[in-house]
Amino acid sequence: MARRDVLERIDGHLARGNELFDRVGEELRLSRQSREQSDAAHERIFEAFARLTRDIAERFERAEERTERALGRFDAALASFDRKLDESIDESKSHREALFKILERLGPDGSSAAA
Repeated sequence: MARRDVLERIDGHLARGNELFDRVGEELRLSRQSREQSDAAHERIFEAFARLTRDIAERFERAEERTERALGRFDAALASFDRKLDESIDESKSHREALFKILERLGPDGSSAAA
């Protein structure tokens, strides 16, 4: 094989090598671009998740505050009801005692025991 043929074959292999390197370089560029886009998408997803988590936590805190206020009002209403019930029981006891005193004065036959 003549020297010229060998050099032409070497040139052909080098050209093919250069083409392959160019293709590899392009693949690397596209891969890097894809990774950067993926990283950006992951960052957006993470930020959205963080916002969602904060929103849920804030909603939960507001609901908890409303529940605490409602329970406070319920406790106050229950305490008021308890006081009124105690007052009604005391009043009923007073009425019962007064009624028994009247019945004792009337005597067994309905006439006044003092007579």
